Amino acid sequence: MSADKGPAVRDCPLVFFSFVELQGGGAEEHRRYNEWHQLDHRPENLALPGIAWGDRWRRTQQSRAVSTATAEQAGVDYVAMYWFRSPVDESVRAWEQLGADSFQSGRGPMIPGVRRTLLAFFRPVRGYASASALVPTRGDPVPPQPRSAPDGDPVRRTAGVGHP
Repeated sequence: MSADKGPAVRDCPLVFFSFVELQGGGAEEHRRYNEWHQLDHRPENLALPGIAWGDRWRRTQQSRAVSTATAEQAGVDYVAMYWFRSPVDESVRAWEQLGADSFQSGRGPMIPGVRRTLLAFFRPVRGYASASALVPTRGDPVPPQPRSAPDGDPVRRTAGVGHP
């Protein structure tokens, strides 16, 4: 991010990814999951001082038709990512505590069939982006412009990738 928005991604030594599948989820389950993620979960995570940025992408039917995936990841509907600031131990501890507190208070996607096929932390080494991805050369995250998908779900779209 620029100096007025916080540290650049290059200053974030840890990234978390979550791949989510809504097994058997219909339009109502996806709506509920998206509502929870966009209006509760993501804003609370982004409010933590140790989170530099986080976003989520939706795997559309169009992208499924032209993509490949391992059998384990073939049903993935969403990918979420969060960039952690230093000190990462403190940032992760606060993030995990928020998750535990949210669960204990009954907030979360209490939707049958939510399956997380990947939950993992990674240490970024180097990143690349296609020129068409609209990522600035300095590597800072830029939130895409909001729009509505044909099915009415609010999404953001950058270079053909749906962002719920």
